Amino acid sequence: MGFLLIFLIGRYGPPIERHSERVDVNAPEIPVEDFAEIVKEFVATLGLQTVWSSVGTGGVVELTLRDPKPMMGGKILLYATPVTVNGQIDAPDVLGFADTVRATPGTLKGIFIAAAGFTGEAESAASSAPAQVELYDGGKFLDILRDQLPIRAEEIRRYKGFSAV
Repeated sequence: MGFLLIFLIGRYGPPIERHSERVDVNAPEIPVEDFAEIVKEFVATLGLQTVWSSVGTGGVVELTLRDPKPMMGGKILLYATPVTVNGQIDAPDVLGFADTVRATPGTLKGIFIAAAGFTGEAESAASSAPAQVELYDGGKFLDILRDQLPIRAEEIRRYKGFSAV
């Protein structure tokens, strides 16, 4: 009886968006160096100063930023990955990032950008994490980029994970 119910729900239930349906599989991956350059240009446009940057293993761009605004500014950690082949970012990665944010003295918050997006568990983990962490998938990042750097937004949207969803 249970298998029949599962079959009927799968056959006649509402369509569920899957990650593979949101990502154009024929689009190329953005080169990590180009992505890092766009992210650095983007944060500079927002008025944030890059204190430290690196491109780690797996194409993760890591930035330590400083918001110079008096009374509201401070240190911000940013992780960004253009890689989509490993699928969406899951809760352990988000919690690990939140622990890094919490353990880094003087850090106000963390920003995690992932072209592949985040699982539902990762989004729940971010909201209950021990530090403030904001998550941006490729589409959300593209929307913000359009407001700040429209030319760069047009460049990036042809790559996998950055099309308008």
